[in-house]
Amino acid sequence: MTKRKILSITLIGVLILAILASLIATTAYLTSRRTASGYINFSSGILVQYQNVSNSDSGSGNLFCVDNQTGENKILELNNIMPGETIKLVNPKLTAQEGTVSFALRAKLVITAETPTGNDIFDNNEEYEALTKTTAQNQSKVVFENGVIAFNDGWEYNEEDGYYYFATAGAGELADRVVEVDENSETITLFETDSNLVEYTTLTTLEGAMEKFNYDSLTFELYIDAIQYSSLDVWNLD
Repeated sequence: MTKRKILSITLIGVLILAILASLIATTAYLTSRRTASGYINFSSGILVQYQNVSNSDSGSGNLFCVDNQTGENKILELNNIMPGETIKLVNPKLTAQEGTVSFALRAKLVITAETPTGNDIFDNNEEYEALTKTTAQNQSKVVFENGVIAFNDGWEYNEEDGYYYFATAGAGELADRVVEVDENSETITLFETDSNLVEYTTLTTLEGAMEKFNYDSLTFELYIDAIQYSSLDVWNLD
C-alpha cells in the first residue's frame, strides 16, 4: 500500500471521528422531573400532671394521707387505727400540660370494706355516706364519726358504668356536657375537702366504747381515665 493511500485512509478515519464527536456534542433531548416531600409529626398524646398521688411507669400508684406527726404527705397505708383517731385524706388533682391533645375525664373510687365473713363495696357518693355516722341511715356500716368522702362539684355520676364524669351541670345528655380539657384548663380536683384553703378531707374514726369496728379494714382504689376528646363515643355515653 502506498503512502498516499495510507494517508487518505487516515484522513477519512479522523474525519469520521470528528463527525461522530460533533453529533454527540450537539444531540438534544426532552426530559422531565418532579420532586415532592411530606412531613408527619406525631402527637405527644395526653399529657397530664397528677398531684397528691404517687406515680409509676406502669400508670399505677398510691393515694396519700397526712402524717399527723410531721404534717407531710405519706402513702395511705395505715395500720392499727384506734377509735377517735383523725385521718386526713389528701385530695388528688390533675393539670393538663402544654402540648397535650384535648381529652375527657372520668374517675371512680371503690372502697372495699372487709370482714372475715365477706366484703361490702362502696363506689359512689350516696354509698360513701353509709360509712359516716353523721350521714348514714344505717349505722351498721359506720366506721367514721364524721367527715365526708365525696366527689367534688363538676363530677357527675353515671349509673350505667359507675363512673363520675367531669362535666358541666345541666339537664341535657351527659355525652354533650362532658368537658373538653386542654392545656388552658384550670387544675381539676377530684374530691370535696374541708375548705377551699386545704387539700385534704378530715375523717375521724368512731368514738366511744366499742368492742371492735364494723369492718376490719378499708381498701381504697381510685381509677382515673382520660380519652382523646374526639373519641369520646368510645365510652358509649349515648
